[in-house]
Amino acid sequence: RLGEVRAEVSGEKAKDEPSRVETFNIRLDIGGDLDAATKQQIVEDAENICTVSNTLRGAPVLRAMLG
Repeated sequence: RLGEVRAEVSGEKAKDEPSRVETFNIRLDIGGDLDAATKQQIVEDAENICTVSNTLRGAPVLRAMLG
């Protein structure tokens, strides 16, 4: 049975230009009486269906404009 799920995200800024976040570190804590293999599968499935991670991987177009 799946219990509480918590996510913690941190980032590492690139040392070179341009200024950007180079690495995102995502830690998921999954509670419940699930074995390690099932928890790992949840992590992998979550990463594959996550709108944010899919967007970041896809190099989205950024449009800046005056409002």
